[in-house]
Amino acid sequence: MQYWPQLPATAPRHQSDRAQRFGRWLLGQLGWSINGELPAVPKFVVAVAPHTSNWDFVVAMAASLALGVKISFLGKHSIFVWPLRSWLLRWGAYLCVVTVLMVW
Repeated sequence: MQYWPQLPATAPRHQSDRAQRFGRWLLGQLGWSINGELPAVPKFVVAVAPHTSNWDFVVAMAASLALGVKISFLGKHSIFVWPLRSWLLRWGAYLCVVTVLMVW
């Protein structure tokens, strides 16, 4: 049986048991597990790195669902395209970053 850390009472949560079950299933299918404990504070930062592939985002989102934690994230503008755009807009807090390359 897989171990899942308990979400501290002060952490922001999403209220979907179905999403939590899906996140746990997806992590299991991808061969990932979560070890350790989450800090008992209302806000904290988690850095997901190194970005060796586009699967980093999928694994991070599955982990947030599996834990039941409501997250905000920073993402490059190119991930906000169909079919992800509508799902990400409904999900909640995010910040879209547009990169600009200036050549002199």
